[in-house]
Amino acid sequence: MAKIISSHWITLDGYISGRDGSLGFVRGDAQLAEYEIGLIGTASHLLFGRATYEQLSSYWTRVPANPDAADWEKVYGARINPLPKSVLSTTMKEGAWGNTEILENIGALGERARRTEGDMLIYGSASVVQQLTDQDLIDEFHFLIHPVLLGAGKRLFGEAGGQVDLRKTRQEDFASGVVLNVYERAREGADS
Repeated sequence: MAKIISSHWITLDGYISGRDGSLGFVRGDAQLAEYEIGLIGTASHLLFGRATYEQLSSYWTRVPANPDAADWEKVYGARINPLPKSVLSTTMKEGAWGNTEILENIGALGERARRTEGDMLIYGSASVVQQLTDQDLIDEFHFLIHPVLLGAGKRLFGEAGGQVDLRKTRQEDFASGVVLNVYERAREGADS
């Protein structure tokens, strides 16, 4: 069964995008690129909500032919484009990004995870992450905390759900001021 990893760029005040959906707060540097390439290198399957899927597919499918793409983007694009992808959506009928399946509910996602070997990676997709968290299906959370206060925008976790206890397993400080914190669920009976 796949381990499900949720990875997010997030501000100090808990936003994953600005009011208009922008990611202008992201402080990219060589360490962030190295982290992203390393993480996608462990993935055997990607999981998205519809909006994140559409945003990422429109960008990454163009990278291989883009002469202005950075070297790290070429490496990342070569890895992300062929990976199998699942989109949790009740409105999408087919995906434009290669190797995509549409799942209509969390139950179908659970079945997909049981049939997948390796890591399933989910980026963004706040509503899907909330549903997966509520169902106790996420094994690891990766938060790339950017030293920015937005004051408004889209939060990763809304009002739904209850308290989730986590245990930090890794921390890394980047030169840009970004801090990577990796957490796993603090399950009853597990070492703390």
